[in-house]
Amino acid sequence: MSSAQSEKRSQSQRREATRTAILQACKEIMAEEDFVNSKTGTIAKRAGVAEGTVFLHFENKQGLLRALVDDFFVTMHGNIAEIHQAHSCPKQRLKAMAQDYIEQLEAQWPLARLVVSTHARYGDELTQQSLRRHNRRYTQFFIDALDEIKQQEVDCDIPSQVFRDALFGGIEHFAIANFNTGKNHDSQQFLDQLWQLLFRGILSRESKAAEQNNIEQKLDQIIKKLDA
Repeated sequence: MSSAQSEKRSQSQRREATRTAILQACKEIMAEEDFVNSKTGTIAKRAGVAEGTVFLHFENKQGLLRALVDDFFVTMHGNIAEIHQAHSCPKQRLKAMAQDYIEQLEAQWPLARLVVSTHARYGDELTQQSLRRHNRRYTQFFIDALDEIKQQEVDCDIPSQVFRDALFGGIEHFAIANFNTGKNHDSQQFLDQLWQLLFRGILSRESKAAEQNNIEQKLDQIIKKLDA
């Protein structure tokens, strides 16, 4: 490698390190105060750079918000890929994705709340476009799993998008009501209850099968009595 190439690579690494430091500083400050009220000067000071450096890397505060949203979804998409490899059964895959989603919301709530709040949803047009693009890609995995389940549950004519919206709406409402509020909460219990609410008797035919078996058993008993 020539000295020029080495210098170029070194500059690129320093630039990436600075960008990472700014994002990390922003995440730390977001845990202390609302993103809307945070100041770029405070973010720059926490990152150990000049305020102008923030604008050099992210153009403006909305650009910083888009980078944070991108950072959040990089983790989410990576987890989805691992879940797909681990679960061939669509029901198990859907459960695992829902579990990961609520865990990531709680683990990264200062950042995640931007994704589920009006700050990101009603940012500038570029921010909205970025969020819609990420959401479409991410939620498509859930719709695909739901479509696979519906193929096995031929009596279900409810659109997969309805289940998707109910699932995400329930999880996000739970997150907003509980995370970082000091309230005692049980995420696993909530997910189990949400799963039962959405899928028992709708996308699961286990209850129907049990009821059918019970009827058949009673009929067998009647036939035996008649034969006797």
